[in-house]
Amino acid sequence: ITNHCNLACIMCPRLNMKRSTGYMEIDLFKSIIDQIKDYAELVYLTGGLGDPMLHPKYPEMVNYSRKNDVRVGMSTNAAMFTKRHINTLLDIQPDILVLSLDGATKETHESIRVGSKFERTMKMVEEFLIEKDRRNVKKPHVVCQMVYMPENQHEADQFQKKWNSFAAVDDTRLKKFLHL
Repeated sequence: ITNHCNLACIMCPRLNMKRSTGYMEIDLFKSIIDQIKDYAELVYLTGGLGDPMLHPKYPEMVNYSRKNDVRVGMSTNAAMFTKRHINTLLDIQPDILVLSLDGATKETHESIRVGSKFERTMKMVEEFLIEKDRRNVKKPHVVCQMVYMPENQHEADQFQKKWNSFAAVDDTRLKKFLHL
């Protein structure tokens, strides 16, 4: 839904992108949902070339999809999380939320997720998880993910141990790095 991103991650193919940045128009998104709603089980608003939470209408997109019985997955680097984002996500409740964090320590996280501030990002992710647990909601299904690569593989156990300690985390994932 967008190729805008707030970070410059070392493994991201976006760094080689030649096209201009922009946002999908809400009418186009609704048209796509209208066309696929009888066939699609899930739409995945992914990162990769942009962070869907940077689209100003992502809540409307999630709500429209869910209203049409199309489940929604989202992936975000969480570096822009605020209390407003936390409340919005817990109000609209996408079915799946992948939090791409990529390191268990400040040095590793910030060297991979260039532009992210480790302490702030982790604090806000933890606040999100605590609030999800406090509200006692099942959605979103939360996956804390690390792109598993030489730069962070030494922290895999520490990463999984940390995020598995939160009741609101449904899964941790070590995603195999695929060079695009």
